[in-house]
Amino acid sequence: MSRLLLGLLCTTLLSLFLLSQLLDQVVQQDEQPESGYQRLAANLLRQLDQRSADVPLAQLPSFVEQQSSNWQLPLQLHASSAFQLPAELQHQLTEPEGLLLASNDQLYLLRRLSAHPDWLLRLPLDEEDTHHPLSLWLTLGLYFGMALLLMLWLFPLLQRLNLLTKVAERFGSGDTKVRMPLHRLSYIPSLEHSFNRMASQIDQLMQENQLLASSLSHDLRTPLACFRFGLDAALDAEPAEQKNQYLKRLEKDADRMEAMVNSFLDYASLSRAGSKLSFASLELSDWLDAVLQHYQPLLQQKQLRLELVRPKHCMHPRIHADWLERAISNVISNACRFARQVIRVELSNNKQHCCITISDDGPGIDSNEQQKVLEPFYKVIQKDTDTKNNTHFGLGLAITVQILSWHQGKVQVSRCRQLGGARFSLQLPPC
Repeated sequence: MSRLLLGLLCTTLLSLFLLSQLLDQVVQQDEQPESGYQRLAANLLRQLDQRSADVPLAQLPSFVEQQSSNWQLPLQLHASSAFQLPAELQHQLTEPEGLLLASNDQLYLLRRLSAHPDWLLRLPLDEEDTHHPLSLWLTLGLYFGMALLLMLWLFPLLQRLNLLTKVAERFGSGDTKVRMPLHRLSYIPSLEHSFNRMASQIDQLMQENQLLASSLSHDLRTPLACFRFGLDAALDAEPAEQKNQYLKRLEKDADRMEAMVNSFLDYASLSRAGSKLSFASLELSDWLDAVLQHYQPLLQQKQLRLELVRPKHCMHPRIHADWLERAISNVISNACRFARQVIRVELSNNKQHCCITISDDGPGIDSNEQQKVLEPFYKVIQKDTDTKNNTHFGLGLAITVQILSWHQGKVQVSRCRQLGGARFSLQLPPC
């Protein structure tokens, strides 16, 4: 917007300057006839001055009146004392071109009579001669020129706005991949960037909603079919023990479907949660130590050892503690599922980022799947995984990616060289 206002101001000032210079040239070239008229009037007064040399003082008024009638000009005779002129103007009264003065309504020439120095000849110049004959056309030309220059300046702006309108119409008609092409000379770059950013966010939300709907409908079919089969079997079963066994299986299926729906709803609510976060600076090492204490019962149950590698210096990144804890929890939970003996959590910091690295000694993730595991609903199936009773739906790492993006960070997946398993690096902005 500042570029637009600056361009408008510069165009207006430049057009005024250029047009005024052009009109001044026209006026100066057209002023020659008026200067010639003044020279003719000065020559006439000089001739009358020469003729008045032979006229007695008593007949001087009648002489001037007769000359005025002969020339059809408003010649007047005035005493010198009637004009209080400064000394620097007095000598111009005897110059060949005379003295040009202006009153409230007109211009006039004065000349001192050489034979009668106490008297002056006064010749008013016609008022029509003092106005430029093209003044109306010059004024119209000024306004037209300004309008033309402004239109030339506005033409690129109108083109960009028209293009933006067409892009918005295509986007509204369903083409969510269309974007506004950017140009470095555009007057509205911020508006174009904002539109592209908005279009990308809407496109991403639509894709996530479509993926969420399709995944939910697909993943609910199997537990619903099992639930219906178990319900029919429970209704047909006559022994109480067998009926109770079917009912317990139905309860597990219901719990799994509830966990699935809750997981999907949590992922769907991330876009609303991200706009309301507030961040604070925390000492990361002590905070992470307290977070990892929550997993001691699970680690003992699975007979796993947790190693925390701290840096020598303190780290104080700006984080949202609750959401970052959830991001770490998703990665730790996956590590507990696949690790054999050891899970290592390491803190590091450099000029590029502050990093929380979580590694395990499990089977790891193949290189062709390392980026796919970060996508929503993607699940790595291991040979010893019980898919029927699995309560993981491929959303934990996608939620972690979203949380790190709120922190202006990112997640990288690789294989740990020391432990041989998966290695997840949660990279935050530098402390």
